[in-house]
Amino acid sequence: MAIIKPNNNTISAITALPAGVGGKVLQVVQGSNSTQVQISGSSLQSLGLSADITPSATSSKILILTSIIGYQRGETTNDVNAYGSLLRDSTTIHNAQSIQRSQDYSSKHNMAFTLNMEYLDSPSSTSQITYSARAGSDNFVLFSIDGNSKQTITLMEIAG
Repeated sequence: MAIIKPNNNTISAITALPAGVGGKVLQVVQGSNSTQVQISGSSLQSLGLSADITPSATSSKILILTSIIGYQRGETTNDVNAYGSLLRDSTTIHNAQSIQRSQDYSSKHNMAFTLNMEYLDSPSSTSQITYSARAGSDNFVLFSIDGNSKQTITLMEIAG
């Protein structure tokens, strides 16, 4: 199969896509972490969860999807209030909150919950970008229940 070179340019010389190409997924990158991270306070802490992507055009958007599992260990009558943020390199670009409540206040022992975040970013860059997630909680929380569960961050470059 021959490689088609538009206007006799190399692939790396292409900086924009033709009209009508917007909205297509150009690349997908995923990062994961199965290391257990203890969070004991509302100040946001790194989960060790990140992924790098290099957009192919400045008009591209990056859809960020996270799947984060938390676990409140021990007996408590409190709801789980977890907070999360997404970072582009070192800049916070999105904040989220997850509140897990139980109908039966006597059953709040070892409660599992999710803190999932989705955000569509417009980085206007063709340089490598590192996206990462941080989390915090009002209660003592373990993120990632055991070595079998993974936190994931998925990055999708969307043509602009």
